[in-house]
Order: sequence, then C-alpha cells, then structure tokens
Amino acid sequence: MTDLRVLIADVLLTTEDDWSDARTIVGLTFEHTATTAEANGLALQTIIECLRAGLLVAGDYEAAGFRAWPVSTEEAIARIIREWADLGDRAPTPDTIAWFDLTELGEQRAQGLAARPTRADHQSTTGWSGESP
Repeated sequence: MTDLRVLIADVLLTTEDDWSDARTIVGLTFEHTATTAEANGLALQTIIECLRAGLLVAGDYEAAGFRAWPVSTEEAIARIIREWADLGDRAPTPDTIAWFDLTELGEQRAQGLAARPTRADHQSTTGWSGESP
C-alpha cells in the first residue's frame, strides 16, 4: 500500500515550483500503481487529502495566471469528483478537471520538505550510499 504522505510531499514539492494540473498529479502516482485507473484513483485521493488539509486550492489556469474557484473546499471536491468520473478510466489531459496552487500552509510545508536532506545529499557529503559493503 502506498504511503499517502509520500505522494502529498511529491505534490507539494511539484506545485511549489509551478501550478499543477490533475494530469501532473496522476503522473506522480504512476510509480505506485499498475494501471491508469489505479493512478487516477490514487491521484484523486491525494488531491482530496491535500484540499481538506488546507495545503492546496483548486482553480483554473487563465491568461492572467491561476484563479482559485470561489467555492468552499467541499464544493471544489464535489466538482473534481464529478468531472473525474466523467473521464471514466482515462487519465486527465492538460486543462481538464482543475489546476492546483499551494495555500500559505502548503507553501510552508513544501519549504520544510525542500530543506530536508535527502539520501543523495547524505551520500554526496559522507560517501555513504546506504548499502552494506
């Protein structure tokens, strides 16, 4: 079973760089799933968790940039679920369903994640690869 915390961290770090659309988030789930339908389900679950935790806001990407939907979190979730169901087993394409931006809390969490050392950082400074000799 996939640890949702890992996917949420991936979403936050990806969205910190630029707004994310549903297709981007599905792409993050593919290494944890075997089929498009599974990836869709896991992405939807991750998005809902991020929205309810106040880490993301849903909206549209327009010529002027990102515009959050003027609805409650639960109304946004209902719309996303409805539009995702309309896709069936197909993966979202760009500009379908929704775009996502970080909230202030999401930005704080993403910055905290980005500041943590990774295994690659540890290996480059210590020479240790985590493998036994």
